[in-house]
Amino acid sequence: MNCPRCNEINNENALYCSRCGGRLAPYEQTTPSVVGDGAEFNDHLVGSILATLFCCWPLGVPAIVFAAIAKSKYETGDIPGAQKAAGTADGFLWASFLLGLLTTVISIIVILIIAADF
Repeated sequence: MNCPRCNEINNENALYCSRCGGRLAPYEQTTPSVVGDGAEFNDHLVGSILATLFCCWPLGVPAIVFAAIAKSKYETGDIPGAQKAAGTADGFLWASFLLGLLTTVISIIVILIIAADF
């Protein structure tokens, strides 16, 4: 499919041009909601934002970045690239969650030990 703005050749299922970012499909068409086998695509953006806010922001920020990359790649039709970026986002999300949980548990243990000494 050629881009109407820059004439770049794109994948047939792409919604946006890989060169200029212009919309390839008509505006009434929606973004695809399924990946090849019919499973819904999850870019992990919501979980990444929550992990950043409530768990461990140094690991949550890269999760947000990779989730945004996954969403962008998915919208342009790069399904394998989107799945790889979403997997990376998921890894950072879980690392952020687990580190936040570990920090919380250690903090509670320390508070209990200090409280027991008084």
